[in-house]
Amino acid sequence: MNRSKEYPEHERTPSKPAHADGNRDQQASETQIHVYQAGSTLREALDRFESVLENTPHVAIQGFDREGVIQHWNPACTTLYGYSRQEAMGQRLQDLLLEGEEKEIFKQVLDTIWRTGRASPLQEWKVIAKNGEPHWVYSTMFPIFEKQRVSEVFAMDVDITEQQRAVAALRQQEMENQAVISAIPDLVFLFDREGRYLRYHAPKEELLYAPPEKFLGRTVDEVLPQDVANAFHHHADRVLSTGKTQVFEYELEIHNEVKIFEARMVRYKADEALAVVRDISLRRYLETERLKAQRLESLGIMAGGIAHDFNNLLTAILGNISLLRFSGSASDKQVNECIDEAEKACMRAGLLTRQLLTFSRGGAPVREIISIEALVQSALEVSPRREGLQYDCAVPKNLWPVFADPIQMGQVLMNILVNAVEAMPDKGHIKIRAANIRLKDKSEVPLPPGRYIELCIDDEGVGIPEKNLVHIFDPFFSTKDTGHGLGLAICYSIVQKHGGHLRVRSREGDGTSMCVYLPAAKSEPENNRLKDEE
Repeated sequence: MNRSKEYPEHERTPSKPAHADGNRDQQASETQIHVYQAGSTLREALDRFESVLENTPHVAIQGFDREGVIQHWNPACTTLYGYSRQEAMGQRLQDLLLEGEEKEIFKQVLDTIWRTGRASPLQEWKVIAKNGEPHWVYSTMFPIFEKQRVSEVFAMDVDITEQQRAVAALRQQEMENQAVISAIPDLVFLFDREGRYLRYHAPKEELLYAPPEKFLGRTVDEVLPQDVANAFHHHADRVLSTGKTQVFEYELEIHNEVKIFEARMVRYKADEALAVVRDISLRRYLETERLKAQRLESLGIMAGGIAHDFNNLLTAILGNISLLRFSGSASDKQVNECIDEAEKACMRAGLLTRQLLTFSRGGAPVREIISIEALVQSALEVSPRREGLQYDCAVPKNLWPVFADPIQMGQVLMNILVNAVEAMPDKGHIKIRAANIRLKDKSEVPLPPGRYIELCIDDEGVGIPEKNLVHIFDPFFSTKDTGHGLGLAICYSIVQKHGGHLRVRSREGDGTSMCVYLPAAKSEPENNRLKDEE
């Protein structure tokens, strides 16, 4: 029997197919290729990343470790912060660029990124450059991973210093503008193109037509009377289209008083207009009073001259009539009656002449210290009386005395009382009130500052139409068929000669208030009766 052939142990191991070794070599070769390609790709990525770091001109990019020690520093960092790469590398970023609380905030942000692996949101930082100048940057910090763990943190900074300075300048300008606006005594309104109220400034809330909550956010059409709203729209359109300042006036009834406003409108922004509104009611009133005083003074001079000449003529006529009466030639009854009528007409003409003289400079007051309370009581004793007419008197006993002509002031008081009675044909109340007042600068009463007596007579009559209100002190202006229009003109002239003022307030259908303002007497003069020189 043939023995089986003995083979070494390794030869007895079942052999692999011939192609197995070839596959293994091929796999190893492919793996080496993949590793090489991956390394090459990584190197290319790192090169690209490095290129990005180095060549981003306006973005300062730094890389640092967990303690903030700088590992990367691109040229833009040197441009922005002034430190070279050699100066920055190895230093803690917070020590190099930050101050105060910013250091602690940076440390907290860095710890959060390292712990969570999430980038921080955009944040504004104040950094200090090498030359000591502050810079403001927008910065984001993000992690770099190695083996799925944070190995480094990068920061990308964009310089916003100029923008911040511009914002700070605008903010400062806004504060200065607000300070200027707050200091002016006028109303200021900011409107958009549709006429919507955006903001306002009011030194006195009582000057506002409506409370702020009822006009802010609304248009002028929703708040103001239509004619005033139309005026605002018209001038706002012109301001926004031409850029030229617009000035206009309008009237509004505020707290039952008609006020006159002057508005100066300018373009604030492309679609916004700013209106500076001033209450000129007092200015207009004072202008009207000044013009009225000038007009009355001119008329008074003319009236005085005419009255003197006319009085001379009347004296001659009356003298001749008297001679005719007593000459014996006028025995006829009818002639005597004509002479009587002529005498009466001359007497009436003489009375008119005296009134004209009182109105003119020739009727200077003969002054003495008098009591307003006594003056009012005397006037009430002879004032008109009838059923349904009541007088309410509120005159305190502690009124300052005045240095005035009692006859002329009695004439003023009676004239005003008669007008008040005639304004109430049926029934009503006439209130007489007086008070001590002190006028200050820029008072609504056109008189120098000082102590005055205010004496007012209020009625509940038909009132005075606005068209007549400006003429009631004009000589020969009257709404009565039998009136000659000198009563109130004489009152105004008398009060003015006493250094005072006569003011009227009235509205048609709502009564009239006439107030006399007289200077309070400083002391009792040595001679109680002093006549002013003409």
